[in-house]
Amino acid sequence: MTLQVKKGIATSMEAIKRMLNLVCRDVDKYYSNQTVFKQFNLESLAEHLVIEGRNGSGKTTLLRMIAGIEAPNKGHVSWQGNDVSSITTKRRVGMSASCIVLPEFLSVKQVLEFHCRHYECQFPTALIEQISLSPFLAQRVDALSLGTTKKLSLVLAFAHSPDLLILDEPSNGLDEQALSTLMNWMESFDGNMIIATHDQSFYQNLDAEVINLSERL
Repeated sequence: MTLQVKKGIATSMEAIKRMLNLVCRDVDKYYSNQTVFKQFNLESLAEHLVIEGRNGSGKTTLLRMIAGIEAPNKGHVSWQGNDVSSITTKRRVGMSASCIVLPEFLSVKQVLEFHCRHYECQFPTALIEQISLSPFLAQRVDALSLGTTKKLSLVLAFAHSPDLLILDEPSNGLDEQALSTLMNWMESFDGNMIIATHDQSFYQNLDAEVINLSERL
């Protein structure tokens, strides 16, 4: 089945540059006892994309493939004409998702420092302060609450100024203040966003195309 979402014909070079241009072509993804995608096709020319679907519909698996974390068993995934599995493309992506396991034995500050060395970016002091993560810098990752872990994950996603931001259930575990901060970050983000969420109110003010993976089942 093909899910195709288009935002209309671009009228300027700037509009073309801002297109997501996400393509999933004949994608198969399966595990030992489960087929998640079979001959899955998706084309989106929107600037931002929201992915809906009931639990088990493949939202997180699709995000992992788009981020280049996980490869399809068959088929091809590209973003802006680039293979998502290339190292160069991966460095342009920021992702916040519970499926990304952080090293539990490190402190929050150590995780952030490692991230900054890897991406050659500055330590995100402003982001840390804005989302109230400062009191937890010395705390080990395995001692963090769900909400604080989510804050750390979001800071890591934004810290290196990615061109593509992938957010999996970004509002889960956040208090109102942190959620407001995240919304401000998203509003000022100058790149493409792909968001998987059950919370329709979270993206109601976002100019984005919406697909529902449950429709293919």
